Amino acid sequence: SYPQAALVLNFGHRGDHAFTSTEFHTETGPFTQVPLPGNRSSLVWVVEPETAKELVALDDAALSMRVEQRMQSMLGRVSVEPGRQIYALSGVTPRCFARNRVALVGEAAHVFPPIGAQGLNLGIRDIDDLFGIACENRTDPGAVKALAVYNFRRRPDILAR
Repeated sequence: SYPQAALVLNFGHRGDHAFTSTEFHTETGPFTQVPLPGNRSSLVWVVEPETAKELVALDDAALSMRVEQRMQSMLGRVSVEPGRQIYALSGVTPRCFARNRVALVGEAAHVFPPIGAQGLNLGIRDIDDLFGIACENRTDPGAVKALAVYNFRRRPDILAR
């Protein structure tokens, strides 16, 4: 569990998003706008849990203004839509990433909040490391020694998240 929560909502805006997602890295976590059809977008705003409760309690006009300000008015005037929600953020990692001729990659090796493609990027690095180790150990890529190397290489990268 993280000391963070994600405020998730949809909003309309005057400007054209050109089907481009924008992510701001803030002191509390990502603020990510994802384009929807038309002049609408989805938002995932990671903040401290208390801040999320304060934001969700704002009326539509006040919350719209906060979203627009945080986005630096990139999409013009913003109007939040009904249905905002708060999600507590948590992650899961196993004690061991490889054992008994099995190597865990992607979401089997790590579950993180779906923000900023962290899980995807880690999964790609999992595959890259495992492929390299398999190439180095062609005769037995599932050997105890080979999987110990995979476990050793992946642990620091995954636990850094």
